[in-house]
Amino acid sequence: MNTRSSPQALAHGQPASAATGAAGGECEVLSLTAGIARYEAEWSHLVDSTALNPSLLPGWVRIVATNSGIADHAKLLVQHHGGHVTGVVPYFAQPARILGIPLNKLSLVSNLVSYHADLPCAGSRLNLLKALLRGEPTWQVLQVDNILPDGPTAVALEELCQEMGGRLLTYPVDFAPYLPIAQPFDALLATMDKKFRYKYRKRQESLGDHTGLSMRWFTQPDEVQAFLDAMLAVEARSWKAQQGVAVAAATHEGSYYAKLLPYLATQGDLLANVLFQGDTPVAYNLCCHHGGWVGQLKTAFDISLEQLSPGALVIDGAIRAAFERGAREFDFLGTPGKSAPEPHKLFWTKHVRSHISCFLFAPRPVPRLIAAVKHWRQARA
Repeated sequence: MNTRSSPQALAHGQPASAATGAAGGECEVLSLTAGIARYEAEWSHLVDSTALNPSLLPGWVRIVATNSGIADHAKLLVQHHGGHVTGVVPYFAQPARILGIPLNKLSLVSNLVSYHADLPCAGSRLNLLKALLRGEPTWQVLQVDNILPDGPTAVALEELCQEMGGRLLTYPVDFAPYLPIAQPFDALLATMDKKFRYKYRKRQESLGDHTGLSMRWFTQPDEVQAFLDAMLAVEARSWKAQQGVAVAAATHEGSYYAKLLPYLATQGDLLANVLFQGDTPVAYNLCCHHGGWVGQLKTAFDISLEQLSPGALVIDGAIRAAFERGAREFDFLGTPGKSAPEPHKLFWTKHVRSHISCFLFAPRPVPRLIAAVKHWRQARA
């Protein structure tokens, strides 16, 4: 956990719809629904042209906001410069309690669900954040989750803290292993040690009529329901069911995937595979393939068949598919709250990204006091 503070101050009275200066361009604030309707194409171009994660695309953000019940009061800050959209911030305001004290909190919609969050911005993220806070003059804390600790949004938050004289607390969130793809799949296998190659070969030999194991792929809109049914069936027989954390149709997470899967398939981004034993699904792996990125969103296997390595088989298949599709990276993603990467995600790679959550406290007595107490408590932990 880190903290930053500075004596300078930032004015908060200017509405976000007003000019922010030549460097920042013009800004406007709309409801999230209206903002997506008006700027979806430009927002999508901004995300893709700056190589940000597809979970920051407007369609994905809409799903997250709708599934979380905030779509009706979420807002979109849109920054314009030279006749083009140069930045967007989907966010929502809500009352919160920190240390039992009520505060007015601003949160990004990406805090709810995202993979490698960032601010979609072709210009200055610092100016974009300034515009956000000017438009919400009663804010007391801004929360930004799941960003890279040395990424442009983290840097902008530190710069903003220095200018405004607030206090910035940062906390580690997760560690996300990833596999860069810069050679053919067989060439990658050749770099692995003998034990790894043996286990991989034995797993592949287990596929076939003699075991009853077969792999099926799901990528098209008319295949979504079949995959979702298989996914939920596997989840109900996984270790997660024993722990009470399995995805089910009636859960918040189940509702999220029921909305997300048709969207991914329609976009051409769905890459999912299921391992069957006969007609029974025993493992699945759900990935998003967008541009050069393949991200593993969810996976599980039937715990009663653990000796057959069904979970490893579906991951093997997904990784190979990423190579065959010409992807640049297979991203295993992180598990929130874990202080180290999960061991099974390091079988294929040693490359790891870390993420942090940031809390920017306003330069006012109560927020600054809360930040000081939280920093003191964390330092003593």
